[in-house]
Amino acid sequence: TCGVCDCKILGEQKKKKYNYYHCTFSKGRHTGIPYVPENKLVEMFREPVQNVTLPEDVAEWLKEALKESNKNTLELQEKRLNSLTNEHERAKTRLSKLYDAKFDESVEEEVFKAKESEYKTQLIEIKAQMDSMKPVNPNFYEDGCRTLELSKRLIFQYESK
Repeated sequence: TCGVCDCKILGEQKKKKYNYYHCTFSKGRHTGIPYVPENKLVEMFREPVQNVTLPEDVAEWLKEALKESNKNTLELQEKRLNSLTNEHERAKTRLSKLYDAKFDESVEEEVFKAKESEYKTQLIEIKAQMDSMKPVNPNFYEDGCRTLELSKRLIFQYESK
């Protein structure tokens, strides 16, 4: 956007060869702000692009960290899901035994209702925890590696355009 009036910037080609950029002047003309040639814009952005281009060694280090992080994330997710599954099974077993005790008439009605409510609440909470677990992006590592590869080549890509 234009630094003076916040209107959009427009690119125009002159003589089928030169590209210039200027304010659209949607809010009225303002003076003293010239057209900016494309090569000047390229120069203005070269340093910021260079600053975000990763050195090879840093990109490789980040890839290794990403690989380890991905491995740890998958392991933790699997352990958490196994733990919740075991808890869910234990609560179901307890509820089943409670029903058996009720049919055998070896448990009082008041105790039965309290325990039934407790076990059903546990089952609901555990199921909600299992459902709320965010799925791990299976392409997490590959996507990260592609991003890092691009970030190593940013300045070269920028200068080749």
